[in-house]
Amino acid sequence: FHLFDFLAAFNNCDFAENTSILHCRIDGAGWHAYEGSGRFLRFLGNYVRNAGPVTIGDIPHPLPRLDHYHDLGIGQAIVADNVLEGIGRCGGIAVNYGTTQVVVSNNLFINYNGTAIRASNATVHNNYPSQNITIKGNIIDLTYSGEKAAHRTGILLHTSDTIA
Repeated sequence: FHLFDFLAAFNNCDFAENTSILHCRIDGAGWHAYEGSGRFLRFLGNYVRNAGPVTIGDIPHPLPRLDHYHDLGIGQAIVADNVLEGIGRCGGIAVNYGTTQVVVSNNLFINYNGTAIRASNATVHNNYPSQNITIKGNIIDLTYSGEKAAHRTGILLHTSDTIA
C-alpha cells in the first residue's frame, strides 16, 4: 500500500477474528496503519513508514451481544518483526481498551518521532483495562532527523500484568 492522507491502511473494527496482515508496505496512512477490534491478529513482517499507529484493541463494546468477549478475552495479537520508520503519528504500536494476551516483539523503530510502544489501561463503556502483555526484543531509535521533533518515548506503560 502506498497511501497519502487516508484514514487507515487497514481497519477491522467489526470484531472479526483470525486476521493476518503479512509483509505489506504501508506508507503515509494518515490516521492508522492498522486499527482493529478483532481477535487473533497477526501483524508480521510489515514496513510502516510515516503512518499512524498499529492499534491493537480499541474494542468499545457497550452492547450486551458482546458480553462474551469478557469471558473469552479480547484483542489477542502478535505484532512482530516489523519496521516502523519516520513520523509516528499518534504513536507506533498502541495496545488499547481491554485487550489481553498481546505480544509485541522484535520490531525495529527507525528515525522515530513519537512514542514507539504504548500499553494503556484506559477503558471505555463496559470493558476492562488491558493486561497480559509481553513487550520484548524491540529496537527503538528515537533520533528523529526531521523538523518539529515531538516529545519521544520508547515504551510507555500504564498497564498491570505486563512484561517489558
